[in-house]
Amino acid sequence: MQTKNNEMSNDNGSQAQRYEEAREHFRSVTRFEFLSAHEKSNQLIVNLNERVARHMYCVSGRSFNHVENGEYFSKLIISFTRTHFILYDLIICNDLIDTSVLYRKQLEHDARGLLFHIFRTCCGIAF
Repeated sequence: MQTKNNEMSNDNGSQAQRYEEAREHFRSVTRFEFLSAHEKSNQLIVNLNERVARHMYCVSGRSFNHVENGEYFSKLIISFTRTHFILYDLIICNDLIDTSVLYRKQLEHDARGLLFHIFRTCCGIAF
């Protein structure tokens, strides 16, 4: 019985490794195809990433004590930023179901207007 369990765990590990290798290969192919088919999109993505990162670093290290629920808002900003970069990777790799779920999350952040309020309050950034 112990030998059979060891074989199963080895089998599962190799299956998982094969899946991850195939997934990474597919993502590389689709990333190349996407950027080849949409030549101007790469510059757009770079510009959007820079804007989001710039705003993130603007509030980085600042105190949110003067903002009601400031700690909560700071965590929202971090979540928004991290999700933004994940989203673009998923879009380029054609992982559209995952993209739509995370995009909905971003829209919920936007709908609350919290992030824009924080950026304005902490940095004086106008959108």
